Amino acid sequence: MTETGLMVAEYALPEDDMVARAAALLGGPDVLDRDVRTRLGAHELLRAGLPVAALERVLSLTARDGPARLDEDEVLTRALGLSRRTYQRWKLRDGPVSADAGNRIWMLASLIAQAEDALGSRAAALEWFARPALALDGRTPLSLLETPAGQELVRQALIRIDQGVYT
Repeated sequence: MTETGLMVAEYALPEDDMVARAAALLGGPDVLDRDVRTRLGAHELLRAGLPVAALERVLSLTARDGPARLDEDEVLTRALGLSRRTYQRWKLRDGPVSADAGNRIWMLASLIAQAEDALGSRAAALEWFARPALALDGRTPLSLLETPAGQELVRQALIRIDQGVYT
């Protein structure tokens, strides 16, 4: 049932697996306070607002040591459009992140899930985000996440990788 009291059927679609995986990357039901398995469920989650813990979760998974490590400041500023100061301020208060930040956090988690699927592992996915890609005219995927057009370029590059068009 939605907030308006309407009954809405949620049918599982093949792409819903990616939705569930993106939600898991953000901490799953323990962090999100709900089990998100469909696009409609993701919509309702984003309308309600993502908790700061989901932001912390995505930052922690991208900041692991090793070659797959992504620079936290670059993730904050480029992918999520946030300053370090805003992030620090949000950590001190109880409540959701802004709607725009929530959408961008979800986008990043969705792309990481898609990259894991296309490349076979989280380490390979994160390394791909940090390295210049031939399919992206020598740019790093992370550097293109600032705009919806760049996000779509990254998404399409991952589809091509998954289909064996690019390596």
